[in-house]
Amino acid sequence: MNRTDNAELSGCIRVLSRILAKQAAASRKLGAALIAQTEALVTNDCLRIERHSAEAEALARSIAEMEPARIKAAAELANVIGPFDTDSNTELTLKRIAECLPPKAAADLLNSAAGIRNAEAEIARATEQSRNAINVGLDYVRFTFELITRSAVKPRAYGNAAAPTPSFYLNQRA
Repeated sequence: MNRTDNAELSGCIRVLSRILAKQAAASRKLGAALIAQTEALVTNDCLRIERHSAEAEALARSIAEMEPARIKAAAELANVIGPFDTDSNTELTLKRIAECLPPKAAADLLNSAAGIRNAEAEIARATEQSRNAINVGLDYVRFTFELITRSAVKPRAYGNAAAPTPSFYLNQRA
C-alpha cells in the first residue's frame, strides 16, 4: 500500500470511527432518557415524562439520521480496503471489514460497534420496563373504571327486587 492509499484508508477509518462513536454516545443517552422516562412514569411525574419523551424522540431521530452516513462510510472503507466477494450470500459486515484493517483500527471500530449493541440492549430493557409500567397503570385504570361502573348500576335500596337504578350517571361522552 502506498502513502496515498494509507492516507485514504486512515481517513476512511477516522470518518467511520467518528460516526460510530457519535451513534454509541447518542444510543447511551437514549437509554438513559428512557430509564428516566420510566422512573417518571412510575412516580406519575407528567412534566418529566414529557421532557424525557421529547429527549428520547430527538435522540432516536438523530441516531436514524446518522445511519446513512455510517453505511456510506463503511462502504467507502470497504472500497479502499479492496474487493469483497459481493456475489455470495455473505453480507458485508463491520466484522468482515475489520478483519482487513490494522489491529488497533479494527479493535477501535469493533469496540464502538459493541458499545452501540450494549446501548441497544439497555434501550430494549428500558422500553420493556416502560411497557410494563404503562400496563400496570392501565390495569389500575381498568380496575377503577370497573368499580365505578359496578357502583353506577347498584340498586338504591339493598334487597329491593325492582330493576337496578343507577345511583349516578356516567358522562356518555367520556
